[in-house]
Amino acid sequence: MAETGAAPLIFVIAGEPSGDALGGALMAALRERTGGAIHFAGIGGERMAEQGLRTLVPMRELAIHGHRRGVAARPADPSPRAGNRRYGDRDAA
Repeated sequence: MAETGAAPLIFVIAGEPSGDALGGALMAALRERTGGAIHFAGIGGERMAEQGLRTLVPMRELAIHGHRRGVAARPADPSPRAGNRRYGDRDAA
């Protein structure tokens, strides 16, 4: 159980730059409102790190921009019944 008066830990996740900017602004507002008595952990980028985010996984390792890169990054279906099809193939049965 948390001890009385301990600063809360807030878990925040952002997977792309606009989320990082919004997350950073949210964290700044929460830090101001609590007088700095708050801690953050999660996944984010530079803006959230500037506000004290303890990063578990850097956002740059997760972010994929553009539909072509996203589709190309999808793994082949590993199930034995899948044959050679990839995820998202509509005509595969």
